[in-house]
Amino acid sequence: MTSTRVYLASGTDAVDASLITKDSVLKGFASDMGISLQRIAGIGDSANDIPLLKIPNIGLVGAPNNAQLIVKKTLKTIERSYISNKDFLEGFMDFYVHCIDAGIEYVFADRDGVLIWKEDLVEKRHLRQIVESMGQEGRPFIIIITGSSYEQNVDFMRKYRLNSSLASNEKIRENPYVIYAENGVVQINILDGGIRNYDKFLDKDLLSVLKTNFLNALLSNVEKRILPVFNLEFSKELSDQHQKIYLPPKKTMVTLNVPRTHHGIEDYRQSPESDHLREAILREMEIVAQDLGLPYEVLGQRR
Repeated sequence: MTSTRVYLASGTDAVDASLITKDSVLKGFASDMGISLQRIAGIGDSANDIPLLKIPNIGLVGAPNNAQLIVKKTLKTIERSYISNKDFLEGFMDFYVHCIDAGIEYVFADRDGVLIWKEDLVEKRHLRQIVESMGQEGRPFIIIITGSSYEQNVDFMRKYRLNSSLASNEKIRENPYVIYAENGVVQINILDGGIRNYDKFLDKDLLSVLKTNFLNALLSNVEKRILPVFNLEFSKELSDQHQKIYLPPKKTMVTLNVPRTHHGIEDYRQSPESDHLREAILREMEIVAQDLGLPYEVLGQRR
């Protein structure tokens, strides 16, 4: 997992700076499990999913209809790809059926924008049913790979009842580490909430700079240049994302979450206004990386 650069990505729900991309985690999983990449699939909706979607020789890759334009453009250049005409969880299920038909055994799926979005009762029940039966009778086993934090995923597990009650599924008992948080660095056991932490494989010096100098400079710039323009505040509470940029606690990443609602816009993350906010935050991340002399790459863009 060792990296010598910072990866910047603007997604539908957040703008991230990380030291690891999802492709290295998937390839490591395949190597550790002794599984051919052709038996693994990947689905995502945001720029930080692109490295995973571009893995050579992977069995199948795809996206829901709500995926960012750059993701759809990328998939159109890949032979074994499928873009659903359905959004979010329905789009995932459409892709999942194609995985079954293709004989895929494992699906690496992004969380926000693919498996969840509305968090309504129907979505919660449906996703729970999918997880209950995965890995059985030809249904691929799902690994949820997400940039979100441990704390965010504990909340997700609680809401969607991803807990010890799933121990009835033999495949989950064999591999309970179903959620890969922080792009795979923090892996969560959904049966008991335990974690496997792989931050020891990251560049310690670069990680230290990312979580101190980079983070402090970024927050200062955003507070001066972005919050007043967009009429926003910072939030450190997961439940407080109305007109506020949430700062999730993370061990290995710096993330600014796009507000869920803002000035009468119920789904702000899907609005044109939020695109301008993402662009502004990403631009500030680039400025800080340049000022600190950090090697970086913007995912989804040619450099």
